Amino acid sequence: MLDITTFPIIYVSQSDFASTDLETALESLIARRQHFVLITPQDSARDDTGVSPEERKRRVRWLKTNGKAFAKWCAATVIIEGEPAGSNRLRIMRNALAGAFGFRLISAATINDAQAAAQLALSTSSSQ
Repeated sequence: MLDITTFPIIYVSQSDFASTDLETALESLIARRQHFVLITPQDSARDDTGVSPEERKRRVRWLKTNGKAFAKWCAATVIIEGEPAGSNRLRIMRNALAGAFGFRLISAATINDAQAAAQLALSTSSSQ
């Protein structure tokens, strides 16, 4: 289950991505009706080791059902790349998610960059 003690900035770990409770946790964040930001290391966002094909399909269905609400309340998802931000792989993923669901993906090189991007995304979204 996601640790929401740092709300509105939520840190998502590898084990959170592998958890079958991820969608339930995201639904509870959406139900708050307050903007939030997810921060995750690149490996967590990319590595779905231990996630079955059925689980992947369930997550895609969840996104199709809840993507609009998620995009409304999730000001951004920040992925810490550990290298200069803006890799081609992340750029492709960012464009695909933004086009399909309206998600805002931001890449950051370090945790400090990620936290700064999260604060900026929150300040921008709360003024809308």
